[in-house]
Amino acid sequence: GGAGKWEKLALQGMTELEACTWVVSRMANWAGDKAGVLELVRTLGLLPLAIEQAAAFAFEWSMDSPAAYLAEQAESNSILQRKWAKRILRSGEYPSTFEQMISMICERLKKADEVDEADGDDSGGAIGLLLKMSYLHKDGIVFLKTLFTKLEWSNISALKRHSLVVDSATGGLSMHALTQDAVRKLPGLEKFEGSSLLAVLTALDSGMKGFNCDLPGTHGVGRVHAPHVKAAVRHDKRGATQRTAEDEKMIARLCHQTAIFLADVSFSFQEALELFKNSLETRIRVHGPEHEDVAHSYHGVAGVYSQKGMYVEALEEFKNSLSIRVKIGLDGVDVAASYNG
Repeated sequence: GGAGKWEKLALQGMTELEACTWVVSRMANWAGDKAGVLELVRTLGLLPLAIEQAAAFAFEWSMDSPAAYLAEQAESNSILQRKWAKRILRSGEYPSTFEQMISMICERLKKADEVDEADGDDSGGAIGLLLKMSYLHKDGIVFLKTLFTKLEWSNISALKRHSLVVDSATGGLSMHALTQDAVRKLPGLEKFEGSSLLAVLTALDSGMKGFNCDLPGTHGVGRVHAPHVKAAVRHDKRGATQRTAEDEKMIARLCHQTAIFLADVSFSFQEALELFKNSLETRIRVHGPEHEDVAHSYHGVAGVYSQKGMYVEALEEFKNSLSIRVKIGLDGVDVAASYNG
């Protein structure tokens, strides 16, 4: 439908062709460099906000090719970027980086009183909501009463108006991966990072307690939560010294429960294996090598190896599980499970 369709910079439904058309409508001298324009829009993840920012920057500085723009952006704090940032302060035009654009949008949201904040605290309200959503899978974000407060969720309409989130074609909301990354880099949010991510993991753990592999009616719980668990765990880079033993136990339990869903319901064996191993490492760190939960994690790892046809590796892990269960005197059911493995 032409570049005019994107005047409001909506996030959803942009194809590579439409993105390239938008760029060329702004930078006519790039029309002959189709491969370069395509590389540019792919690098920017087909995100209209980022593409418009790139086109505005390139137009202002008369850049002769998409490659020149990408090279300029790769150079941190370049002369052009510093000049562009100063110009923004005077005129309010597009910032020099996509991260600055997201920061600018968030500041405008707060100044325009479009959102409800928690007593001026960025850890609550719209910014708290954005930060939590940035740790989740980019698609299928739904309201979870254990994760989002009513105050936070009340700001969804404002976030949609500014294209920070959109309705997902598969249900729920979507937040573009580039937007998620930019939100996590917002100035001043570093102090909330640990508590916000822990809140996400805790809420997901609470939700996954409703999943029981033996009850098909609960499998939907796993389908809703598992993508977000995988995303949140990938962002969890805190060391053991930065969280309590109870936090560690919770995260290990969440990884183990989600791994069961991935292995036995969705048959995503490699992803299940990664979460079982995460659970195992955490439990060894918290409990030591000889504990009931450690044996359970060894058993989970062994089960996935067996499902993948890696029987030598499976046997080794089943032996580890059996050895612990016998040594600490667990009941016959758990010991028998290890023998059966």
